[in-house]
Amino acid sequence: MGLAATNLVNSGLMLAAAAAAFVVPFETFLLAYAVLGPLHYLTQIAWLHERSYFAPQRRDAWPLVAVTVGVTALAFLQPGGSLLAALVLWAMAWALLAIATPDRGLRIAGGVVAAVAALLLHGLPPVTMFATTWLPTLVHVFVFTGLFVLYGTVKHRSATGWLSLGVFVACGIATLAVPVGNLGYVASDYAREAYAGSMGNMHANLLRSSGLAELAVPGGGEAGMYAPFTSLLQMLSNEVSVQLGRFVAFAYTYHYLNWFSKTSVIRWHHVPRPWLVLAVLGWIASVALYAFDYETGLRWLFLLSLLHVMLELPLDWQTLLAIPRELAARRASA
Repeated sequence: MGLAATNLVNSGLMLAAAAAAFVVPFETFLLAYAVLGPLHYLTQIAWLHERSYFAPQRRDAWPLVAVTVGVTALAFLQPGGSLLAALVLWAMAWALLAIATPDRGLRIAGGVVAAVAALLLHGLPPVTMFATTWLPTLVHVFVFTGLFVLYGTVKHRSATGWLSLGVFVACGIATLAVPVGNLGYVASDYAREAYAGSMGNMHANLLRSSGLAELAVPGGGEAGMYAPFTSLLQMLSNEVSVQLGRFVAFAYTYHYLNWFSKTSVIRWHHVPRPWLVLAVLGWIASVALYAFDYETGLRWLFLLSLLHVMLELPLDWQTLLAIPRELAARRASA
């Protein structure tokens, strides 16, 4: 499938993801996260591994793996601890160092400076919220997905790429901002069970840190896990909360679908067959574990999700740096 056809297919997938998110927001997100998520994480990690994680050497990824393990352990042993933010901030700095210089001395010095800066900054509420709530979730699945679409569009000078980018932005705005009410939606028992724990905490954190909580409950509500809401049921039925749920569902669902639709563009399936076999077996085991023991499965999916976010950081930095270069080259050749 050519690039133009891929862009058109992706535009259709965006619309389909948005439509599902409008109708059953929380269930769409949960289904995508549990079923599509682990297959995406495992196949992308295999693809990144074959490309040395877009760093000079594969071993440059080991610090990112160590951070993932540390953050996962702290997330469940000490929920909300600000040390999580320091680790994530350091990982971001290390990923930039890894692609910026192969000089060992500069990397060590930069790593030390980054550690000091992370420890000084990690206690600031906006920094903590960005590093622990936004970066591993919506920044990764929405912002960087959009940046990858933009980079591919600018690099290939694709008219259909601009179309798909426009559809992507329009779907994001529509799911987040179009005031259509709840459309008769009532959260299922499955959604209520899933959001009773860490999923609900994540959703409430996104509401609070985005400023939407004040729109949802003017003047604020009682303190607690689901604040500003007084109960889980209120959070899953409030119109503003449901609207955010639509956006999250669209962002995650299309993030996964985008990966699987681009086999002919980035050739993520061109890895040694044992890697693909392990990825498929790991995906089956992940879905089975999630279905058999929800809490254990959720922790495993959290680890996989965070691992693929951390290992992608060098590629994210390269894309951020490449977009201005491509735009400048395009203007120079115009």
